[in-house]
Amino acid sequence: MKTKDKFIVVLLIALALALLIGGRMRANHQEFTKEKWENYTGNSRQLILDSFVDRTTVKGLTKDGVKELLGEPDEETENFMTYFLGMPRGFFGTKAEGEDEYLLFTFTDEKVSKLEKLGQSFLPKESKFREIPQVGEGDVLYPEGKGGDQ
Repeated sequence: MKTKDKFIVVLLIALALALLIGGRMRANHQEFTKEKWENYTGNSRQLILDSFVDRTTVKGLTKDGVKELLGEPDEETENFMTYFLGMPRGFFGTKAEGEDEYLLFTFTDEKVSKLEKLGQSFLPKESKFREIPQVGEGDVLYPEGKGGDQ
Protein backbone atom coordinates (compact mmCIF):
# COMPACT_ATOMS: atom_id res chain seq x y z
CA MET A 1 0.00 0.00 0.00
CA LYS A 2 1.27 3.46 -0.86
CA THR A 3 1.99 6.07 1.79
CA LYS A 4 -0.90 8.19 0.57
CA ASP A 5 -3.31 5.24 0.93
CA LYS A 6 -2.04 4.47 4.45
CA PHE A 7 -2.57 8.10 5.43
CA ILE A 8 -6.17 8.01 4.15
CA VAL A 9 -6.91 4.76 6.03
CA VAL A 10 -5.49 6.19 9.29
CA LEU A 11 -7.44 9.40 8.77
CA LEU A 12 -10.70 7.49 8.21
CA ILE A 13 -10.13 5.36 11.33
CA ALA A 14 -9.42 8.49 13.41
CA LEU A 15 -12.57 10.14 12.05
CA ALA A 16 -14.68 7.08 12.85
CA LEU A 17 -13.32 6.97 16.42
CA ALA A 18 -13.97 10.68 16.91
CA LEU A 19 -17.58 10.25 15.74
CA LEU A 20 -18.10 7.24 18.03
CA ILE A 21 -16.68 8.99 21.10
CA GLY A 22 -18.50 12.24 20.35
CA GLY A 23 -21.78 10.39 19.88
CA ARG A 24 -21.40 8.56 23.20
CA MET A 25 -20.58 11.79 25.03
CA ARG A 26 -23.61 13.52 23.52
CA ALA A 27 -25.87 10.58 24.44
CA ASN A 28 -24.62 10.74 28.04
CA HIS A 29 -25.41 14.45 28.51
CA GLN A 30 -28.62 16.35 27.86
CA GLU A 31 -29.92 19.86 28.54
CA PHE A 32 -31.29 20.48 32.05
CA THR A 33 -34.89 21.56 32.52
CA LYS A 34 -36.90 21.55 35.75
CA GLU A 35 -39.52 19.38 34.05
CA LYS A 36 -36.92 16.72 33.12
CA TRP A 37 -35.52 16.86 36.67
CA GLU A 38 -38.90 16.44 38.38
CA ASN A 39 -40.19 13.78 35.95
CA TYR A 40 -37.08 11.63 35.95
CA THR A 41 -37.08 7.90 35.32
CA GLY A 42 -34.25 5.60 36.36
CA ASN A 43 -30.95 7.42 35.94
CA SER A 44 -32.18 10.26 33.74
CA ARG A 45 -31.08 12.86 36.30
CA GLN A 46 -27.51 11.72 35.72
CA LEU A 47 -27.87 12.78 32.06
CA ILE A 48 -28.83 16.38 32.88
CA LEU A 49 -26.73 16.94 35.99
CA ASP A 50 -23.70 18.39 34.18
CA SER A 51 -25.94 20.84 32.33
CA PHE A 52 -27.47 21.97 35.65
CA VAL A 53 -24.11 22.37 37.39
CA ASP A 54 -22.49 24.15 34.43
CA ARG A 55 -25.20 26.77 34.00
CA THR A 56 -26.51 27.29 37.54
CA THR A 57 -24.90 29.14 40.42
CA VAL A 58 -26.22 27.60 43.61
CA LYS A 59 -23.77 28.91 46.19
CA GLY A 60 -25.63 31.36 48.40
CA LEU A 61 -29.13 30.13 47.48
CA THR A 62 -31.64 29.43 50.25
CA LYS A 63 -33.55 26.16 50.52
CA ASP A 64 -36.51 27.82 48.83
CA GLY A 65 -34.22 28.91 45.98
CA VAL A 66 -32.99 25.34 45.46
CA LYS A 67 -36.57 24.03 45.55
CA GLU A 68 -37.54 26.60 42.94
CA LEU A 69 -34.86 25.16 40.63
CA LEU A 70 -35.29 21.43 41.39
CA GLY A 71 -38.58 20.93 43.19
CA GLU A 72 -38.98 19.13 46.50
CA PRO A 73 -35.90 17.23 47.71
CA ASP A 74 -35.88 13.54 48.54
CA GLU A 75 -34.56 14.47 51.99
CA GLU A 76 -34.32 17.74 53.89
CA THR A 77 -32.74 18.53 57.26
CA GLU A 78 -31.65 21.76 58.88
CA ASN A 79 -28.15 21.47 57.37
CA PHE A 80 -28.59 19.65 54.06
CA MET A 81 -30.91 18.57 51.24
CA THR A 82 -30.50 15.53 49.00
CA TYR A 83 -31.85 14.63 45.57
CA PHE A 84 -31.67 11.08 44.18
CA LEU A 85 -29.53 10.72 41.03
CA GLY A 86 -29.49 6.95 40.46
CA MET A 87 -26.67 4.54 39.68
CA PRO A 88 -23.28 5.95 38.63
CA ARG A 89 -22.79 6.53 34.91
CA GLY A 90 -19.91 5.12 32.95
CA PHE A 91 -18.70 5.99 29.46
CA PHE A 92 -21.12 3.53 27.86
CA GLY A 93 -24.07 4.11 30.19
CA THR A 94 -24.98 2.95 33.70
CA LYS A 95 -22.28 1.09 35.61
CA ALA A 96 -23.29 -2.37 36.76
CA GLU A 97 -21.55 -1.94 40.11
CA GLY A 98 -21.60 0.85 42.60
CA GLU A 99 -24.03 2.39 45.02
CA ASP A 100 -26.76 4.90 44.29
CA GLU A 101 -25.64 8.51 43.98
CA TYR A 102 -27.21 11.65 45.41
CA LEU A 103 -26.85 15.37 44.90
CA LEU A 104 -26.12 16.91 48.30
CA PHE A 105 -26.65 20.60 49.08
CA THR A 106 -24.98 21.63 52.35
CA PHE A 107 -26.24 24.78 54.09
CA THR A 108 -24.36 27.19 56.32
CA ASP A 109 -26.28 30.14 57.78
CA GLU A 110 -29.33 28.96 55.79
CA LYS A 111 -27.54 29.34 52.42
CA VAL A 112 -25.92 26.76 50.12
CA SER A 113 -22.26 26.50 51.03
CA LYS A 114 -21.41 23.30 49.14
CA LEU A 115 -22.79 21.11 46.34
CA GLU A 116 -21.56 17.53 45.98
CA LYS A 117 -22.40 14.35 44.08
CA LEU A 118 -21.98 11.50 46.57
CA GLY A 119 -22.54 7.79 46.90
CA GLN A 120 -24.77 6.47 49.70
CA SER A 121 -21.93 5.61 52.06
CA PHE A 122 -20.53 9.17 51.83
CA LEU A 123 -23.74 11.00 52.74
CA PRO A 124 -23.91 12.72 56.14
CA LYS A 125 -24.41 10.29 59.01
CA GLU A 126 -27.83 11.84 59.69
CA SER A 127 -29.09 10.96 56.20
CA LYS A 128 -31.82 8.34 55.92
CA PHE A 129 -30.25 7.23 52.62
CA ARG A 130 -26.76 6.53 54.00
CA GLU A 131 -25.86 2.87 53.89
CA ILE A 132 -22.79 1.50 55.58
CA PRO A 133 -21.76 -2.14 55.12
CA GLN A 134 -22.87 -4.19 58.10
CA VAL A 135 -20.25 -5.92 60.22
CA GLY A 136 -21.21 -9.09 62.00
CA GLU A 137 -20.55 -9.71 65.67
CA GLY A 138 -16.99 -10.88 66.13
CA ASP A 139 -15.87 -9.58 62.72
CA VAL A 140 -12.63 -7.66 62.80
CA LEU A 141 -11.93 -5.07 60.14
CA TYR A 142 -8.32 -4.54 59.17
CA PRO A 143 -6.94 -1.69 57.08
CA GLU A 144 -6.02 -2.78 53.56
CA GLY A 145 -2.85 -4.89 53.57
CA LYS A 146 -3.09 -5.78 57.28
CA GLY A 147 -4.74 -9.17 57.47
CA GLY A 148 -5.30 -11.12 60.66
CA ASP A 149 -2.95 -13.99 59.75
CA GLN A 150 0.35 -12.11 59.87
